[in-house]
Amino acid sequence: MARSILEAVNASKVYRAGAIETRALDFVSIAIETGEFSTLCGPSGSGKTTLLNLLGTLDRPTSGQILVDGEDTTEMGEAARAELRLRKLGFVFQSYNLVPVLSALENVEFVLLLQRVPRAERPRSRAMRFLDELGLGELAEKRPGQMSGGQQQRVAVARAIASEPEIVLADEPTANLDSKTAEDLLQLMLRMNRERGVTFLFSTHDPRVMEHARRIVRLVDGRIASDERRAP
Repeated sequence: MARSILEAVNASKVYRAGAIETRALDFVSIAIETGEFSTLCGPSGSGKTTLLNLLGTLDRPTSGQILVDGEDTTEMGEAARAELRLRKLGFVFQSYNLVPVLSALENVEFVLLLQRVPRAERPRSRAMRFLDELGLGELAEKRPGQMSGGQQQRVAVARAIASEPEIVLADEPTANLDSKTAEDLLQLMLRMNRERGVTFLFSTHDPRVMEHARRIVRLVDGRIASDERRAP
């Protein structure tokens, strides 16, 4: 039976610069259930990336609550939040956030080592398997500066899913990919969703992602304007 794995309760986010106040999110409530393949969409400045960052505990709400698998993260210290992210969440960032001095293989393996995956489970082999699935096997020893934007994006995706997290949060994961690579990536994510029950939440403008989403939440001016569910 599905349960809420990510939840925002009356969450607001206000940024202040001197006397200027910008309300990026305005009392948003949303629950993401286990096994969803959902997307947040809306124009630039609508609040979708802000909401994604709050749900992923990368940022704190100005007011309201954020729950991850039933745990209220609002009052957690930074160390506890980091441990929670490590245990349950995988991230794909729009800016990739790869470690520039590490190879593609080392970038993916690094997260597995942070998670203390036992050496007996061969974290390097697992990292290589996901690079191969994303067509990056030949680039395993290349550093980010030696790869194109699209290749770096695929390494970032491999890093997010290699640890087999319960939830993957992805900010514009197909933004730098050609049509075939984007479709291959989405099919891999759909397979993980179907076969392993991994929950996916995207923030995107890309109609290719929205075409596969089973729930589309549209934000406008920091509020949820619509919430559409589709049959699988």
